[in-house]
Amino acid sequence: MAKKTNLIKAVTLGLALVLIHAFLFTQASALFPENPQTYQVRIGIYAVFLLLVFGFDVRTRTETQLFRTGFFSKQGILRFLMFAAISLVGLAAFGLLISGKGLLAVIASIGAIGIGTLLLHAFIVAYDEELIFRGFIVDNLRKRGVKEKTVKWTQAILFAGFHFAVAGGVIILLIPYVILGLIFYTISQRYSPTSQSANAGAHFGWNAFILGIVQRVA
Repeated sequence: MAKKTNLIKAVTLGLALVLIHAFLFTQASALFPENPQTYQVRIGIYAVFLLLVFGFDVRTRTETQLFRTGFFSKQGILRFLMFAAISLVGLAAFGLLISGKGLLAVIASIGAIGIGTLLLHAFIVAYDEELIFRGFIVDNLRKRGVKEKTVKWTQAILFAGFHFAVAGGVIILLIPYVILGLIFYTISQRYSPTSQSANAGAHFGWNAFILGIVQRVA
C-alpha cells in the first residue's frame, strides 16, 4: 500500500503533462478517428511549446514548481477540477439564456463531446496556453523589470492575438479574449501562481462551454 501511495505522489504535474501529450499523440487514430493526422499536428505544436517552456524557463518558478507539484495534490488536478466545475456551471447557466434550451439539452450537449476532445482541451489546450501566457510570458516579463500592470495587459493582448491568428483573423475575438486573458491572469495570481492549475481549470470550462453549448446548442 505504501508503494502505491509513493508512486502516486511521484507523479508530478510536469511529468503528467508530458505523459498525456505523448498518450494523445500516439493514440490519435483511436481518439480522433475523423482526422488523426490533423490532431497529431496540433498536439505536436503544443508539445513543442511545452518543451520550450520547460527548456527556457529552467531557472524560474514555472518549470521548477511543475516538477515538484503533485498531479493529484490540491495544487494539481483537484484545483483544476474545482475551477473547471465553477467555470462550467456559471457558463452553462449563461448558455441556457443565450440558447433558449432546457437544462437537460445543455447537459446532453456537453456530454456529447468526445473523450479525446475533452482530454485535448483539458490537458493540452488549456494547460499549455496557461503555462505559456500566464506562466512563461508573465515570469519573463517580470524578470526584465516590467511593471505589473504592463505585464497583466501584455499577456492578455498576446493571448488575444494568438486566438485571433488561430481563428484566421476573426477580429471580433480580440475583445473577449483580452477580457478572458485578464480573468485567467487574476485567477492565476490569487489561486495558483506556480502551478497554473486553477486558471487552466477555468480555461477548460470556457473551452467546454464553446464546444458543448455554443457549437451544439445555440
